[in-house]
Amino acid sequence: MSTHLTMPRNARFLATKVRNVLAQLPYLPRALALVWTAARGWVIAWVCLLIVQGVLPVVTVYLTRALVDSLVAALGTGRAWENISPTLILVALMAGVILLTQVLRSATAWIRTAQSDLVHDCISSLIHGKSIAVDLAFYDEAFTEFDGMVRTQPRPWWAESPRLAFVRPTAQSGTTEGESQPGD
Repeated sequence: MSTHLTMPRNARFLATKVRNVLAQLPYLPRALALVWTAARGWVIAWVCLLIVQGVLPVVTVYLTRALVDSLVAALGTGRAWENISPTLILVALMAGVILLTQVLRSATAWIRTAQSDLVHDCISSLIHGKSIAVDLAFYDEAFTEFDGMVRTQPRPWWAESPRLAFVRPTAQSGTTEGESQPGD
């Protein structure tokens, strides 16, 4: 009974996932263009590594088949060096392919990290450039209105007028020369 009830739920879940992916599909060209702009060299290196990593499992399968055939042949003909040496060469090749697979996996992870950092920097730069453009556009267009608005507003009590700047030092010197301070 539980499998009968979970199938529609799984189908709904899958349909929702497919709908979400299809909704994001129009943004894919812009995202790829952004990554290409930010990290062109790393994208090329990443694609080359993906191609090599796609070929390595096929090489592993063929080497495994050849290694098994060579082991069967070596065990059937005796344990002479001439019979075992082709098997050892295949073992060394298999170990090399497995090691290369791991090295390329690590290199791919490192390249993805470098790409991510470059794309992050590119997006930050784009956002910074847009915010500067918006900020400058705001002040270029609204400067006269903003300037006029600031001039019509009364100054707060704590703002000092340039014309009365000399009064503060005079008042301070007058209070320190003999007049008592409030609270003394």
